[in-house]
Amino acid sequence: MKLISAFLVPNPGMIIRDPGTKKIVLAGGEIKIMVGKDGRYWKRRLKDGDMTIKNMTPVRSRKTVVNKGEKS
Repeated sequence: MKLISAFLVPNPGMIIRDPGTKKIVLAGGEIKIMVGKDGRYWKRRLKDGDMTIKNMTPVRSRKTVVNKGEKS
């Protein structure tokens, strides 16, 4: 399983912008994707000490197939 997202909180006094939306990350924190181009940005913010991970959420993507004709 791979860490896909994490709940990131800016450290006190830091103002961090989301590179995709250009909006300021809430002081209470937000869930951010930790893979790909955006993931590299957030990992850099963590390494520089601008943000802290409060809760790691390993996520496994799974496709669900629903049979509409199935009865309970």
